[in-house]
Amino acid sequence: AYGSVLFIDEAYSLYAGDDNTRDYGKEAIDTLIAEMENNRDKLVVILSGYPDEMETLMRANPGLAGRIPHEIRFPNYSREQLTRIFLQMAGKAFPVDAAFEEEAAAFFGAVKAYKQKDFGNARLARNLYERVWAKAAVRHQLNREEPVRLMPEDLRSAVADREFQQLLHSRETGIGFTAAIKNQEKHPG
Repeated sequence: AYGSVLFIDEAYSLYAGDDNTRDYGKEAIDTLIAEMENNRDKLVVILSGYPDEMETLMRANPGLAGRIPHEIRFPNYSREQLTRIFLQMAGKAFPVDAAFEEEAAAFFGAVKAYKQKDFGNARLARNLYERVWAKAAVRHQLNREEPVRLMPEDLRSAVADREFQQLLHSRETGIGFTAAIKNQEKHPG
């Protein structure tokens, strides 16, 4: 990457903890630090990852933290932005109509896992697009005379798959349990 940029996505995965004796991540981090120091005039390193995990990585190696002078935090896309990203992907390859757009907006508006820490954000839009495309391809195979296009039923069929249903029905809290308590109040008779 000399003369260019080294981008490491999910960089926190380099650090598995101090108690992991089979961890080659520590050696990779040490090598990276040496390269950043010895070649700082010809190398730019960008580390990417979830904020909490990246803080753990930086605390684990002060030498690394001292060589990373800038931090940029990107907010999650809004539901409306995710809908636009999804529709833009779909519209590049297939004609979509207003009914399909409304179905997409309804899905992204109903996602309950949106604020969870591990929510994939734009990955969701891409995964959904790929699944909808696959559903449309199967539908087209069954009726070859119909032009290939994305239809609301393709989106509904994709959203019915388990991974998307989990996003629609996940709880806002990730731990704990709930219990229903039956009212046992006695009424005078």
